[in-house]
Amino acid sequence: MKKIFLMLMLGTALYGTLEAACPNNIQEKIKSKIVRYMDFPKAGIAFDDISPILEDPELFGAIIDHLAMRYEEADINAVAALDARGFIFGSALAYKLRLPLVMIRKQGKLPGKLYTASYKKLYGEDSFVMRQDALKAGDKVIIIDDFISTGGSLNAAAELVITSGASVYEGVFLLNNTDVPEKINFSFPIYSMVDL
Repeated sequence: MKKIFLMLMLGTALYGTLEAACPNNIQEKIKSKIVRYMDFPKAGIAFDDISPILEDPELFGAIIDHLAMRYEEADINAVAALDARGFIFGSALAYKLRLPLVMIRKQGKLPGKLYTASYKKLYGEDSFVMRQDALKAGDKVIIIDDFISTGGSLNAAAELVITSGASVYEGVFLLNNTDVPEKINFSFPIYSMVDL
């Protein structure tokens, strides 16, 4: 496992699930709880609702415990979470790891001196902001969200982290949308628990 992880860190980012890293019973429970809504938030988009996962405290706890085990020995200084569902997983994981939570928010949601990065998503464009004093040079962070699709939001978040002088240790996601025509390649590894 350590050799595989090291190889991922040296190469371009891997999209998908490291099957050995996430127990099959957790993967199957996650898949069974997801509810798909077609044409939401706009025509042609399929929205995977994770609400039933959050309503199952045993499953939610198993997800956070699994991620905490993955990163408990990692050389990281903070957990950066994406607005908004990333805050749910990020805050629980940061607490479990006893690390600071850095909020990467949608534009207009944070006051003060900010870094800004824009990105394209499947159904439009948006911008993220992060406080300029949230991270310091040399920090190593994981960036967490519930879902990765094209990688646009992760790319913007990574830009904010790198602009601050910190580096991205890994991008971590509950779900990976494999049904997209093109994904961004990253210089850091991507970990997702379940492929859809």
